[in-house]
Order: sequence, then structure tokens, then C-alpha cells
Amino acid sequence: MNSKENHLFVNPNTMLGSVYAQVVSVTVNDDGTTTLDFIYKHPRDVNEGHVVSRVTLLTSVAKDLSDVLNKTILEAERKKK
Repeated sequence: MNSKENHLFVNPNTMLGSVYAQVVSVTVNDDGTTTLDFIYKHPRDVNEGHVVSRVTLLTSVAKDLSDVLNKTILEAERKKK
């Protein structure tokens, strides 16, 4: 967050549900948003899958998310060494 943004407290114990996904589909839309579809592949039929969650967010937020994911993964991998 930059210094101009408000800080948002999120209680991590207020999860509405949890699902597992093996695939994420990313669609950049013409209206300035990006949609992420989280897909669960059926274990007995790899050609069958179900969207278990769909999230649409501003493309600028999607870029920030991408940066945070990359930074977090790289840091976790560095700590394993």
C-alpha cells in the first residue's frame, strides 16, 4: 500500500469457505478489470474441471497482486536454502 491509501484490517478468521484449485485462468477485460477463475480438476477425469471461485478486480490491483505473489514466493524459496 502506498502512504495515501487507508489501512484495512482483515480478520483472517472470518473465512467464508475454502476450496482447492490446481489451475488459475486469467482474463484481462476491456473495462479495466481482470478476472481470475480458480479451477478444480476432477481427480478421476483430468479433462473435467469446475470453477470453484471467480474473482474480478481492477487490473492495477491484479498487477500489485502479481508483484506480491512473486516477491513472497522468491523470499520463501530463499529462506529454504
